[in-house]
Amino acid sequence: MTRQRRRRRGRRQYDILTLLWATGIAVTFFVASVLQSWQRFTSLHLSNPLHFYLSLTLALGTFTLFIRYAVATHHELSLLRDHLEEAEAPRIMPKTYIVIILLALVFGVLVATSDRILLYSSVLVVYNLADLWGGWQVARMLDPMLKRVEAKDLDPEDRVAIDTIRGFYFGYPTLPRIVTMMFFNWIAVCFALSFRFTGQSSYRTTAYIIVLLTMISGETVIQWWRMRSIYKLK
Repeated sequence: MTRQRRRRRGRRQYDILTLLWATGIAVTFFVASVLQSWQRFTSLHLSNPLHFYLSLTLALGTFTLFIRYAVATHHELSLLRDHLEEAEAPRIMPKTYIVIILLALVFGVLVATSDRILLYSSVLVVYNLADLWGGWQVARMLDPMLKRVEAKDLDPEDRVAIDTIRGFYFGYPTLPRIVTMMFFNWIAVCFALSFRFTGQSSYRTTAYIIVLLTMISGETVIQWWRMRSIYKLK
């Protein structure tokens, strides 16, 4: 048991370093995006303060969302590997960190286009679609892995952990949540298109508000689910 705990501690130290590395890359993309868009944002602050503050809020919210996603993914995968055993989930961590780096590119694009709500919301809808398919793929891969572990003779603590993991991934309406977010982001696209064709700033402001509220609501919901389930596991 002591040797197993040492292995887990060593893996977690390595994973934390990998997480910091992936997050560092994301920060680099974020800073590069801000520097590239700095002149545009400066002129926007002088010409349209409301648009500037909406864009700035969206850029900061996007970056915060990525950091929370990276940390949550690291936590969830650590739980899966600790409770599903290495043989059940081979090399799952490196593959996921590659995805995190790719997502850093996507979120960097979103930060760079936060002042152009039509382009931003369109990219966000595509991201929601990819997230929907990714969630389905995770559930498809995770279900047989959980079943193999559930068929074993587990002690009460491990049984509770496996039940909690299953409850989080299959007990909550995760995919409907993504579809709902995609629906509202698509409404934001429609308002952004209305602004492009009519020039009325109220349409653009409405699109910003919809995207921001959808982002905050979606993250609040899944954070609540995590706190009620997997965040209770050590």
